[in-house]
Amino acid sequence: MQTSNSNIYAVGDCAKLPLRLETTAGREGTLAVENAFENRKEFIEYSAVPYTVFTDPELAGVGLTEEEQAKKYGACSCRVLDFKNLPKAGIEKRIEGYARVVVHPQTEKVEGFHILSERASELIFPASIFVKKGFSVKEVAEAIPIFPSYSEVFKYLALSFYKDVSKLSCCV
Repeated sequence: MQTSNSNIYAVGDCAKLPLRLETTAGREGTLAVENAFENRKEFIEYSAVPYTVFTDPELAGVGLTEEEQAKKYGACSCRVLDFKNLPKAGIEKRIEGYARVVVHPQTEKVEGFHILSERASELIFPASIFVKKGFSVKEVAEAIPIFPSYSEVFKYLALSFYKDVSKLSCCV
């Protein structure tokens, strides 16, 4: 956030950085003050900043898309989950929704999540942590989310690398 003038810092819309979001600008402001007054060099990991488009249903994402991964690696290691396979969605009779996970083809680290559902903005934050901290698909599959909950979407997506999730019992 430091400009070419070492005494000037820029954040938000006046900075030439990706993802122009209110929350991003707020964090940039905090870091700019800390960097300026504490002589630090903190930054935002923009590849792990989530976004949401508040449509109906909502669209939210974080990290690489399927297309970006295919371009970067020449292949895509992705899975899609239809919410009809998510127990909580079935209980609430709101099975409209999809989620996608993008996993590095060699390391199996999670590189992106994308969700289209009425709860996408609420679900995307934990996904940003999985991406930022470099969780493997195995680590996500071994997570223990609340049953039944929409947050199970991450576990089901990860399990889909190993099993047909449409055939799983409700409590995995």
